[in-house]
Amino acid sequence: MDILVLILFIVFIIFASNLMQKLTEQNELLEQIRNQIEHMNEK
Repeated sequence: MDILVLILFIVFIIFASNLMQKLTEQNELLEQIRNQIEHMNEK
C-alpha cells in the first residue's frame, strides 16, 4: 500500500512539473505575440 502511494506521488510530481513547463512556454509565446502587436501599433 505504501509503495502504491509513493508511485502515485512520483507520477503526480512529474505530471505537475510537465504542466508548469507547458504553462511557462505558453506565457513566453503570449509575451512574444504581445510584443509583436505593440510593434505593429507603433508603426
